[in-house]
Amino acid sequence: MLQEETIRTRDGQQIGLSIFRPEGDPPDRVVLIGPGAGMEQSFYKPIALFLVSHGMAAVTFDYRGTGRSRNGRLRHFRATLKQWGTHDLDAVLLYVKKEFPRQELIMLGHCLSGEIAGIAPASENIDRMILVNSALSCWRLWPRSSQPKIMLMKMLAPVVSSLYGYYPGNTLHFMRDMPKGVVTEFSNWCNLPNGLFDLFPDNNYRKLSIPILAYSFADDWFSPVKAVSALLEHFKNARIRWLHLQPSEVGKSAIGHDGFFEPGNESLWQDMIDWIGKPEPAKGYFY
Repeated sequence: MLQEETIRTRDGQQIGLSIFRPEGDPPDRVVLIGPGAGMEQSFYKPIALFLVSHGMAAVTFDYRGTGRSRNGRLRHFRATLKQWGTHDLDAVLLYVKKEFPRQELIMLGHCLSGEIAGIAPASENIDRMILVNSALSCWRLWPRSSQPKIMLMKMLAPVVSSLYGYYPGNTLHFMRDMPKGVVTEFSNWCNLPNGLFDLFPDNNYRKLSIPILAYSFADDWFSPVKAVSALLEHFKNARIRWLHLQPSEVGKSAIGHDGFFEPGNESLWQDMIDWIGKPEPAKGYFY
């Protein structure tokens, strides 16, 4: 069963979200799917339906300036990464906790959603977390082979955004359309020695004494091992299982940054389901 809702953040922004519920008895778990940068929630419908088929509820949403949370033209739409985390994600977490007060709340964060999860005050409501290609955005953590792309993004994205009034990622075939403030702030984070943690304390990250399952893939240039590790280190009290995989290890020729969520990766989704079902997840190790 699909239910579409619109909620408001503390600063009055409308956020569109979708709730997928299984038929029959109320679910024991709800999975909140946090989108990657510029991704719309419709992209995550296949995995949401897969979760529902395994008896869980699933919630998808759009950050301000994207999908159903975009009011009018994107040109000159005001939005920042800080607002995405401290307002949008926070509001959705509070809504999900209110809607499913007795269910285990699992956050499935893609890319940027996993990175900013801890700056949402309501992250304290998360019982488990699954991160997919989430890494600390900091130029020094990327290998030399990726440095040209990072430098191009840091220098070009703010300039193009100023000219267009937004970042035309779809036109440039490099990332996706996003509000100007989002890419400008992202570029600033990349310039800092410790990324967002030079601007925000990691108190909420350290408070999350929860099981975390992290996936990263060797063919995703945007989530190198050092950057993934640097982010995970801030979840100091979490019980972490980290899988850094070659696509061939799961029978694929390519997975990249977004492929985990595409139909055809049900074996990975099943691995995730199996981990969710374990009462005592693996504790405190990386591999």
